[in-house]
Amino acid sequence: MWSAPAEIDKRAAAIDSASARRRFALGCLRAAPVQPGTIRVLGGAGVVAAVLAVALVWAAAIEDAGVRTEAVGLVLVLTACALVEHHRGCL
Repeated sequence: MWSAPAEIDKRAAAIDSASARRRFALGCLRAAPVQPGTIRVLGGAGVVAAVLAVALVWAAAIEDAGVRTEAVGLVLVLTACALVEHHRGCL
């Protein structure tokens, strides 16, 4: 589980008023999405989702029901394999 660095914990603990705490929290929420690591993770997930959507639309457009079922199954199996390898840290 992720925990905030000690410096952020000390700064947050030093804030007394509720409105100041809200401003601090909103500032943290605004800063988090522009971090390079966050952009890389969200961008990678977006690319994977887009490729999966295109592959499924392409596979669904196949007229032969048997071939269509196999194509959709293949896309889903390849996606599952990629997710397993990604969570293992191999990719």
